[in-house]
Amino acid sequence: MNKIIKIIPLFFIFIVFSFSTNNPDIKNYENIYLYLSQTGNYSYSGVEIGFSLLMKFSVFLGLDYYGFLIILGTITTMLLYNFTVKYSNNPSIVLIMYIIFPFFLEVVQIRNYLASLIVLNAITFLISKKYFKYCVAIIFASLFHTTSLFYLLFVLVFFSKKKLLYIVLSITGIYVVIQKYVFPKLLLLIPNGTKYIVYMDNAKITTTILFIIYFFCSLILIFNLSRGAYALNNQFNHLTDKQLSMIEMIEKINIIIVFSFALIALDINFFRLYRNIIILNYILFSNTFYRYKVLKNSSIISSQILFILFSLITGFFFLYYNQFESVVKTILESIVFFSKAN
Repeated sequence: MNKIIKIIPLFFIFIVFSFSTNNPDIKNYENIYLYLSQTGNYSYSGVEIGFSLLMKFSVFLGLDYYGFLIILGTITTMLLYNFTVKYSNNPSIVLIMYIIFPFFLEVVQIRNYLASLIVLNAITFLISKKYFKYCVAIIFASLFHTTSLFYLLFVLVFFSKKKLLYIVLSITGIYVVIQKYVFPKLLLLIPNGTKYIVYMDNAKITTTILFIIYFFCSLILIFNLSRGAYALNNQFNHLTDKQLSMIEMIEKINIIIVFSFALIALDINFFRLYRNIIILNYILFSNTFYRYKVLKNSSIISSQILFILFSLITGFFFLYYNQFESVVKTILESIVFFSKAN
């Protein structure tokens, strides 16, 4: 029964990704695929070389774009399954939360989806302190989406949590000051630097502060959930050594990811940097349960409830509030099996 519960959301993820035929970005990717299939070129301007070569390989196999999506869906689903099962004691909880948010955005942003899953699986190297291999994996992920290079910062996990918090708080405070008063003056000293001032103008101080508050609220929840997972494991011994090691790793990664607020404040599209690692938090949350048992601890139960609310609010504002029709509904209505049935 547990296997069936685990497979159903995974099967849903595979079907929706591989067999949906409409979303806001699909025509762009179809055109890129068509270009690569009709020319001798192995790359496309604006698309990372790794992703272009993956498309070209699919062309070599004689597949159309939708055949390519099935291949990509198979790869990504396997990567997602491997990572989730390895580190979660309740993978079905993780996958269901992931479907709610941010999975539908990943169906649209397929390069980012593949790259983020490579990054997530590379975290195994951080746990075993194989930092060079981790960096190689991140560089490989950047061949599918350049923003993956941001995650090179995760090598900072070798610092203690206390030192990481000190570093993040210090840099955050300094950034808020220099963003408003120093950066614009420095840009004036750079040739053609005035054209970049518009980005600084976009980074409103209120937006920056709101994201800082958002990240630190998330951090508080993560620390409380960690205490819950450790306490539950002391009672039931339900977590493997790898899963226990991942708890501290998730705490440290959530501290480091606070740095992304600087980019998000400039362009909301950079929220994907946080979105890509949100499944780590779902894994931590899932490990605060054991066979649907929880500790009778009001603080931990409150943290679980608050985390669910926090996750739902995040999904609402970054997906359902203004993209339900164009993303979620469009994708679901375009799934081959459903559309043929109608």
